[in-house]
Amino acid sequence: RVSGRGYAILRSAGIEVAEGVLADAAAEQLAGYLTRSVSKRPEVTLKLAVSADGMIGRRGEGQVAITGPVSRRQVHVMRAESSAILVGVGTALADDPELTCRLPGLETRSPARIVLDAALRLPPASKLAATARQAPVLLASSVEADGARRKALAGLGVGFLAVELHEGKIALPELLEDLAAQGFMTLMVEGGAETARHFLEEGLVDRIALFAGTAAIGENGVASPVTPDAVPPGFRLARQARFGDDLYHEYARTP
Repeated sequence: RVSGRGYAILRSAGIEVAEGVLADAAAEQLAGYLTRSVSKRPEVTLKLAVSADGMIGRRGEGQVAITGPVSRRQVHVMRAESSAILVGVGTALADDPELTCRLPGLETRSPARIVLDAALRLPPASKLAATARQAPVLLASSVEADGARRKALAGLGVGFLAVELHEGKIALPELLEDLAAQGFMTLMVEGGAETARHFLEEGLVDRIALFAGTAAIGENGVASPVTPDAVPPGFRLARQARFGDDLYHEYARTP
C-alpha cells in the first residue's frame, strides 16, 4: 500500500514531510529489518573477544577468560538485542556454553541459539540441549545425520535446520536465507575462529564487535581472524568504548 508512495500519501493528507532527518541513525536502528528486506538474510554481527597477543582462546582448554566482567555483561546486552546467536559445533563441544542472556530482568530476552552441526555431534547432555525448552535451540544439520541422535535431541525440544553442504561445509548463504524466511532479522556470530573465518570469507559479516582484553594467552593460543591491528578490508571503525579495563572497537561494512 505504501511502497514508494509514503511521502505522497502523507502530503496529500495535508501533512508536511521533511525528508532525510537523522537518516543514518534511523538506518542503523533498522539495519536488521533493512538487511532482511533487501538482502533476504539477517544482519550479521561477528563478536570476538581478543587477548593482548591476538588470541581468542587456548587449544584444548575450553572457555578461557579474555575480558572482564563489564565486557561480559555488555555481551549479554547484545544477546538480548539479537534475534539469534550462532556458534560452530567445535565451540559447543569445547566450551559447553549456554549462550543465554543472564542479566537480571532480561533472562526472557535470550535469543534463539543456532549451532552449525552438520553431523549432529551436539550431545543430548550438553547445556544447550538441556535448556532447549527455555530458549530455542536450532541445529543446522544434514538430513542424513544420525537419526538416533536427532530423535534424542528432538525429545529435549531441540529444533533442526536442514542445510546444504558445499565442499564439506555448511552453505552459509542458503542457511541465512532460511533464517530470514523464518523471521530472524539479526544474528550474532559468537564462535569460534573457523566459523568466524567462514562468515568473513563468504562476505556475510555486516558488523564486527571486537572486545580487546589486557591479558595475553601465550602458548597454544588460537589466533583471532580479526584484531584491532588487523581488520579485514571493507570495514570502517564505527565506534569505540571502554568496558572496565577492556577496549571495544566496532567496525561496520563500508557501503
